[in-house]
Amino acid sequence: MLLVLLALAAVAHADPLAVEIKPASLAWRAKVPVDVVLKVSNPSTDRQSIKVWLCSWEENWKSSDPELVWRPWACDKNYEKTEVLEPGGAKQWTLPMYPAATAKPGIHSLRMGFTSGGGTTLWSNPVAITVGK
Repeated sequence: MLLVLLALAAVAHADPLAVEIKPASLAWRAKVPVDVVLKVSNPSTDRQSIKVWLCSWEENWKSSDPELVWRPWACDKNYEKTEVLEPGGAKQWTLPMYPAATAKPGIHSLRMGFTSGGGTTLWSNPVAITVGK
């Protein structure tokens, strides 16, 4: 009985959204941009919504590694837009990222966090990035 209650509690608190990242390359060099596909998907059976900045959508994202970065851009007309994700649906963006000049060579664990409208940050699984000189 206790196991059933614990299982139900885990399902009730499971997040209905998932975050995935897919870098175009796992080998990065200092100051050389690599396109990273960022994806928020709805694996649930219910419609979900997220709030994303229209122009500066990169502000909804954060890197787990301060040495793996991107260059923010300016926006003239910016506001939070609600995006609806149907069951099984997803929204994706491509973010050019690169190792900062101070990044240490070697393997870095990159996770990207997505925050919708100031809510809880959802994190991707880690991806091993090798930073070269």
